[in-house]
Amino acid sequence: MFSEEESGKRNNAPRALSADNGNVASSHVPKGNGPAVEKQAAASQKPHPSELPDVEKSSIYLVEEERSEKAYQLFRKALASGHPGLCATRVYPEILQKRYDLDNCAMIWLSNAGKEGSIRPRDLERLSLVLEQFISNRKGVVLVDGIEYLITNNDFVTVLRLVQSLRDQIAMNLAIMIISLNPSTLGFQELNLLEREMDTVLRMCGPAAHDQQDFHSR
Repeated sequence: MFSEEESGKRNNAPRALSADNGNVASSHVPKGNGPAVEKQAAASQKPHPSELPDVEKSSIYLVEEERSEKAYQLFRKALASGHPGLCATRVYPEILQKRYDLDNCAMIWLSNAGKEGSIRPRDLERLSLVLEQFISNRKGVVLVDGIEYLITNNDFVTVLRLVQSLRDQIAMNLAIMIISLNPSTLGFQELNLLEREMDTVLRMCGPAAHDQQDFHSR
């Protein structure tokens, strides 16, 4: 399922897949602010879980959707391959474990509740440490569902730096990271900056959620 050849692709632009309006599209976007050099679209239904891409080692994925359904489907698909999983989420873990059958998955609750197993959203240092330890020791798949919550409790640049740091750890340890995001919660420039840190961008929501964002050009 995994391709070891993808480990050396850190300098390539992210691949972008879209399920908008029943179309599945892919594009290759060059670095910088130039236009896309390749555009391909094919009529299709929105992807079922089995049609989601196979995740690859040393890769980080951004799933843009209004709700985190596809991100969890992709996460479960990765877990099915035998990799250990860690989910950092804004949703109470017991609810997620029942909803997505994640009983064997480690959970971090992003909350100010102060309950065991939770991390306060402003404590990015602790969150970074826990995620990096899992990545280096278990070399598994990490899902971050609640990045909007982290941004509102800190600021975008601080959270972007966290993502950049984790990206390096993912690459070195042959691990995988999936980030779920509602793109309408970010501005055009912020969304572009976050997408540049990704190996693959999966666009699963309609054009209205992306506002001005067009993934065929930067």
